[in-house]
Amino acid sequence: MGKYIYLIIGIVFLLSGCIVVYNGYKPKVGPIENGPNYQHIWFLFYIFSLYATAAFIKSFLLFRVEKIVQKINNN
Repeated sequence: MGKYIYLIIGIVFLLSGCIVVYNGYKPKVGPIENGPNYQHIWFLFYIFSLYATAAFIKSFLLFRVEKIVQKINNN
C-alpha cells in the first residue's frame, strides 16, 4: 500500500514544482521593481523535483521488494 502512496506523493511534488515555475513566470500587473525572484522560483523547483525523485525511487524499490518477496514465497 505504501508504494502507491509514495508514487502519488512523487507525482504531486512533480506537479507542484511545475506549478511553481508556471506561476513564477506568469505575467503580473504591478511596478517594474516588483519582478519575480528567479533564484527562489528555481530553488523551489529543484527542491520539489528532488523530493519527487526520492519518492519515485522509494516507490520503485518497494515494488521491487514486493516482487522479490513474492518470488521467494512461490519457491
